[in-house]
Parts: sequence; structure tokens; C-alpha cells
Amino acid sequence: MGKGVELYSWREPGYEQWRFSLLPGTNRNKTLAEVKAPEHTIVTVEALKQQLAHLAVGEYVFWIKRDQEHFEYPPKAIRDDISQAAETLQLRFRPPSEP
Repeated sequence: MGKGVELYSWREPGYEQWRFSLLPGTNRNKTLAEVKAPEHTIVTVEALKQQLAHLAVGEYVFWIKRDQEHFEYPPKAIRDDISQAAETLQLRFRPPSEP
């Protein structure tokens, strides 16, 4: 994809599982409705890794957190697991910089 892929993560209130979306990169901010649309929502880390496996080798993946209210990063162990999967798939993965 020309502008890479944007990865978003969040937890819905009352759910322990993390939710993710992978969307084509653009020059504009996605709306909350776009990011969290059911057709874009990935409901497990394993399903996210399967989606990452469909990307081209060398694809840029940017993990984005636009605001504290709607998006957050999972714990470091989950972030590391996803980063390792992206590395194995030879993606140009930009993990979050948060501790």
C-alpha cells in the first residue's frame, strides 16, 4: 500500500480481550466510527497476526494512538508478541514507544 497500514488498538468497556483494526494509511485522521467499524475490528491477537501475514513483505505498519479516551496500547508482552510476528513476516513495523 502506498502509505502503509495503520494499526489501532483498544479495549471495549467490560471486555478483557484487546481489539485491533488494520486500515490503509492515508493523509487524514480516521474517524472513530471507521476505526471501530465491525468489518474492520479484529478481536484477538492471533487474528491480528493472521491479518498481518496477508501484507506484503516490506509493508510499513504504523501503530497509532490518536487519543487517550478511545485508544490504548496493550501490555508490553502483547506488544512484543505482535512486534515479533511482524519482524518474522519481514514487515517494516513501527511499534508504540510507550513503556
